[in-house]
Amino acid sequence: MSFTLPNATVSVMELQNFGAMYDLHTFMWDSGDCIGGVVTYNSDLFDERFVIRLVATLEVAAEILIEKPNVEIRKLPFLSEPDLELLKRVNRTEFDHAIKTSVVDLFREQLDINGERTAISGADGDMTYLELDTYSDSFAAFLSSKGTKPGDLVGIGVDRGARMMVALLGIWKAGAAYVPLDPDFPTDRLAFMMEAANLSALVTQDSLVSRMPKSNCPRILLDVEWDECVAVTDHDLPPASLGEEIAYVIFTSGSTGRPKGVQVPHRAVLNFLQSMVRKPGIDASDSLLAVTTLSFDISVLELFLPICVGARTVIATSDQSSDGREILRLVHEQDISLMQATPSTWRLMLSEGWLDNDRVWPDFTALCGGEAFPLDLAKILSAGVGAVWNMYGPTETTVWSACKRIDPSNVNTRIGWPIDNTGVFILNEAGIPVPPGVPGLAFHILSSSKKPIIPNGNRNMGQYDQLFEVRNPSENDWTAVPR
Repeated sequence: MSFTLPNATVSVMELQNFGAMYDLHTFMWDSGDCIGGVVTYNSDLFDERFVIRLVATLEVAAEILIEKPNVEIRKLPFLSEPDLELLKRVNRTEFDHAIKTSVVDLFREQLDINGERTAISGADGDMTYLELDTYSDSFAAFLSSKGTKPGDLVGIGVDRGARMMVALLGIWKAGAAYVPLDPDFPTDRLAFMMEAANLSALVTQDSLVSRMPKSNCPRILLDVEWDECVAVTDHDLPPASLGEEIAYVIFTSGSTGRPKGVQVPHRAVLNFLQSMVRKPGIDASDSLLAVTTLSFDISVLELFLPICVGARTVIATSDQSSDGREILRLVHEQDISLMQATPSTWRLMLSEGWLDNDRVWPDFTALCGGEAFPLDLAKILSAGVGAVWNMYGPTETTVWSACKRIDPSNVNTRIGWPIDNTGVFILNEAGIPVPPGVPGLAFHILSSSKKPIIPNGNRNMGQYDQLFEVRNPSENDWTAVPR
């Protein structure tokens, strides 16, 4: 196109803009039979791959709006075909683990192979696998003699050590589930938890009785009655199909501050631990230091993962777990190769000089979770130990649901990939999956069994304030999950 002005001829020339005026700018026009457009962007913030994905997302939105002009923007499925394929690939986590009904089965498999090896070390002594099996059988029989039946809930509030593990395994062998009752919790909170769970028994000890609320349920004092608890020789326990039965109940604060009991079945615990055996990984040569209170569900990994493979669990006392110097002493003296902790605990250890002077622990694996993993901490740990893993997951989906090994050459704290038989979806407020790179309001995790773990109202342990109906993009189904 050109035109003439007095003493001048004007024509339009196409000029290429080599700079972006804005961080991200889209200019579009109607070309008659199609819509043209140009995207300019700040290359310090975005890359070409992101912009290509953005354009593909806009195309998906345009196509849907042409067909359904009245649809709400927040309900548009913005996933392009490549994004949908990526989401499906990320969530293709099916893995056929050996068929078992509970962790007890995996533990018993170790008896022939590792029976004489130390299973548990604590302030109250060491126990071999055979001793742990025998004592927990006796405790299960003792518990049953007190009236506990399969499906019951048993409260436990004891000092951390080998005897605590006897009680936990014994509760499972009796077909019951355990409910952690931390003696350091406020009395009114403990009273609410005990009443809501309708406990069949309370396992505690004489030194802690005064810190436990009064209750009508039978009380077993693990210290005073220890000899009687492990003297039972008749181990004719009632058969328990543990797969779908509840393994433990963890009370979370809930969005309103009122505790809510999350009931986790054995099938979920079993899948979680079998997945952890594969990644991050553990074998019989490892020694794991357990520092987490029983009332925090990540303790499930620390206490039960080692005994699934013949490894050793070293259980720190409550006082030791909050003392960086004591933790370091245990790491040194007990030859610890694997430890899980929150960022706060890792910083406790660093404050005591653990990795000072560029000290390196090449045979040590650090699992970090329970809180956001700060980038500076990830860099320090990844430079000082053999492997660092970022672990993520809410209580409702059984401890960790995604994990990622930190690459020392490119440190970031993304949560990584779903564990076995688990799907991960980031959604907007309408419950619609968002494209990669787009922040989501909530993080939702669906088990492959399509049975999300939601508190059972029949036990008066609370319900979630809001449930989402979430469509699994990889399947043709919808599932209710807690927000």
